[in-house]
Amino acid sequence: MADGMDSSDEEYYDTPAAAENQSSPAGAFEVTRQEQAETKAMEEANAAGDTVVVTFRFLDDGLEAEEEFKQGQEVGHMKIKVAEAKGVSYGQVVLLLDGKPMFDPLSLCDFASIKATNAATVEVQINDE
Repeated sequence: MADGMDSSDEEYYDTPAAAENQSSPAGAFEVTRQEQAETKAMEEANAAGDTVVVTFRFLDDGLEAEEEFKQGQEVGHMKIKVAEAKGVSYGQVVLLLDGKPMFDPLSLCDFASIKATNAATVEVQINDE
């Protein structure tokens, strides 16, 4: 073979898949990107976990508010939401579950009562700066 191909090369280039890839190499990569994006989205949804309905009970004024979170979200995320809603700094917010502080690095799924029921009543204490 004068062009540098042997008989196995000819067999490959004569297949329909090879012809399709030669005509549109970007198309093959695009399919792979789409599959990877779909897989990533499913993995992220699974990692986030089930929806948790959290009822916040504000100790300073007795008001209650309800918000949905995912089990994989951290306590810090809830504190940010509360701080924004109340117009206070993040450091002023203390969240209590069953009278015990909820620490920032923990996720909602780290609390057995939340994981079991996908619901929680969280007391909110706003400290002075």
